[in-house]
Amino acid sequence: MRPSQRAEAGVREVIGADRSVRVLTERLLSGESVLLAGAFGSGKSHLAAAVAAELARLGHDPVVVHGSAALRSAPYGALDVAEDDRLEALRPGEQVRQDAPTMIVVDDAHLLDEFSLQLLTRSILRGRSAAVFAVGADPDAGDVPGTPTPLNELWLEGRLHRVDLAPLDPDTSEQLLADFVGAGLLDSVTRRVLHVRAHGSRRLLRELAFDAAAESVAGRDPIAPGRELPAGSRVGDVLAAAVADLDDEQHRALAVVGRLRGIASATACRFIDPVVIDSLVLRGAVHVDDRPDRGLYADPYLAAASTARLATGRLEVALDVIVTRALATPEHPRGAALDRLIAASWHSARPSTPPPESVDPETRRRILAGAAHSANSAGRSDLALAYTAMARRYGDHASLRLEASRARAGLQDFAAAFAELTGIDAAGVAAADLRRIVRWWGSLTTWLPVEGVGASLTAWLEASGIDDPSILCEIEVHRAEAACLAMDWSTAVAVADAVLEVDEVHTLARVRAAIMSAFADTQRGRFEEGLAKLAAADRANRDPVTGRPVSLMVELALLCFEGGAALAAGRAMPAHAQRLRAVTLLAAQRDDRSSLSLAGVAAAVVLGIAAHDPDVTDLELEAALRRLERIELAVWRPLLAYLRVTALARNGRADDARAALDEIDDQLLSHHLIYRYSRETTAAEISHRPVGRRPVETKTSPDTYFPRRRGFARGGGPGERARAGVHPTSSVPPRATVTRPDPAATSAPVGAPAAAPAPAGQGSADEAGQRDGARAMGAVLTERELEVALLVARQLSNKEIAHQLYLSVRTVESHVYTARGKLGARTRRELGRIVAGADESQRSGDAPGGG
Repeated sequence: MRPSQRAEAGVREVIGADRSVRVLTERLLSGESVLLAGAFGSGKSHLAAAVAAELARLGHDPVVVHGSAALRSAPYGALDVAEDDRLEALRPGEQVRQDAPTMIVVDDAHLLDEFSLQLLTRSILRGRSAAVFAVGADPDAGDVPGTPTPLNELWLEGRLHRVDLAPLDPDTSEQLLADFVGAGLLDSVTRRVLHVRAHGSRRLLRELAFDAAAESVAGRDPIAPGRELPAGSRVGDVLAAAVADLDDEQHRALAVVGRLRGIASATACRFIDPVVIDSLVLRGAVHVDDRPDRGLYADPYLAAASTARLATGRLEVALDVIVTRALATPEHPRGAALDRLIAASWHSARPSTPPPESVDPETRRRILAGAAHSANSAGRSDLALAYTAMARRYGDHASLRLEASRARAGLQDFAAAFAELTGIDAAGVAAADLRRIVRWWGSLTTWLPVEGVGASLTAWLEASGIDDPSILCEIEVHRAEAACLAMDWSTAVAVADAVLEVDEVHTLARVRAAIMSAFADTQRGRFEEGLAKLAAADRANRDPVTGRPVSLMVELALLCFEGGAALAAGRAMPAHAQRLRAVTLLAAQRDDRSSLSLAGVAAAVVLGIAAHDPDVTDLELEAALRRLERIELAVWRPLLAYLRVTALARNGRADDARAALDEIDDQLLSHHLIYRYSRETTAAEISHRPVGRRPVETKTSPDTYFPRRRGFARGGGPGERARAGVHPTSSVPPRATVTRPDPAATSAPVGAPAAAPAPAGQGSADEAGQRDGARAMGAVLTERELEVALLVARQLSNKEIAHQLYLSVRTVESHVYTARGKLGARTRRELGRIVAGADESQRSGDAPGGG
């Protein structure tokens, strides 16, 4: 019977491949009894109730019995409470004629008294009944008994069919969430977080889903960090029940691990009994990360529920002991989790822990700088600034200035953030710290509309004689990013590709360079080249032993760009959804806010934009924008907001799109061409009009912020290669061969104003106009747009162009539409005339004797 037929027949199916109501009912009707074993919240009671309802629908009204801890000491307690005469007929000595076995459904059978179990077992052996028993099967259930011995013996003798209910898997969670609150209310990141926080419990998942749905409807983030559940809520009661069987040591351990998120397992075992940690891991209350340090992560809700079960002040005492022991043994590694705890105790001036003055200066500085770094990464700029201020009372350091700069920028005091960096002496900074400083300095330049900020960075390094290629390549990566922000795709590719050729480049800089180069290649229509570079970046981010991604942030960024490149190339990337789910689940287990925010962006690309689903795009981007708190990620907020506005417009919600466009604040970033261009094209999308010939103008270029140095590496480094032919003002990248001017290789970005008219005496007005048209076309259109436009001039249809260029028809239509807008062509035919005239003029000028 197909599912649709079963639905028509009235069968009440339960979600999950291992729990077919029809199969279980058929077993009972054939005289076979069934044992359903599952942990708390696994849905065994729900499944047993569904079987009872199906038996009743088929005319076999079952006897329903509920085990109870309160009745375990009373002989036949649960059977007497059921008050069903058919149970009386099963007692010893009763001679009641039966035409068929009595159907019995027993929930919480592990709580039945011994006499009731013997009665039911005997009736099954005599063939007078067939029963389904739902029992608890928690591997670490404390005082809650497991499968009763009589039922276990029936199973071993083959008289009972046992079904061990599987824990929740992500697919089943998706189905259940859709059943609980609908498919279009919760974004994918929230759904993954709820799956992780449910810990295999369907009951807990349901209550978490209802709570998250209420938060979403109210416009709040249901997975906001530090959010407390409403007092007296159903989800709070279910969480309390989920930890009710833990002993005092398990409660303390769960509360401590919840406070020390990500603490290495070996470090945690210094303060907590390893057996207790293993018991929590076995239950699923604590996740063990797959990285070499085996970080421990406890669900914040479960940790809060355990904290509430501890005596008042018990957790604080335990944490004070950990701080004191950690500071007394500096030879042991601490890690970020302990640094955060120690810094928090100093910040609150707890008298029960050693003060910062009792610690040696270097240890104190490392602790506070590490805590400030964690606070900045979590979007807590205020806390990071407090930690750096505390540390700087005892002396200054480059790492403290770096975190203070990040915190100042997070508070939008960019001038103060820049001032923090200029006060660092580069000569005395270790290479690893110096790379971080240069990386952040370049990021800060993105926000500062001040010419010369990048120049001061290069001058700062030169003054200290810094010539480490791995550090200088960080500047080149920022030049590539600046070129992308200026929509100068040729420069972006040339600079980024030069970085990729440097052996000493840091892995993160290599990945970023590959992403920028691939992004620019995609904008130029060179999709295959872009996809190949992203694939290489993905390999660079893989652990050579396990093959897992080293950085979740990098993996998610690659998913965003790979999805966009695949979409532009008209290629399906079916593995993206699976990769996205796996990475998002990891981020959810670590409760990594930055990765979860970027996962929402990747979901918008992979599940929404690539699938041409504006509803999903809107849902995912709206949630992601709420979570972009980290300063390094917030720079992309306006572009993501424009994407969401476009999704609203394409979904027919023009009024909502206009309102969302008005709310976008990009003033701090409007000095970059790509932001102004995005606003113009988004407004055009809403009004269904082509982009004007000159949508925006720009006077900035990558050199405005990162002027090209005279060479910064010996032996043919990126600086030497730049002098050999790669320069923002070069017309083509080195080794490139073109038959016509490559518009993507010019220094003028997309949307720049047309070239000036030719001086008098260089030909007729018509010829000058043609040459102007050629230069304007080369300055405005990308290579792919020009290629498509020239085929339009040859009067090929979009389908014929798609076939010739191996593109999708949709992609061709997009290029035609964009080219018309850039050249001010009102019709497709006019586009062909403009491009044909400009191309003829250029070919005449290239011919021998041409002017």
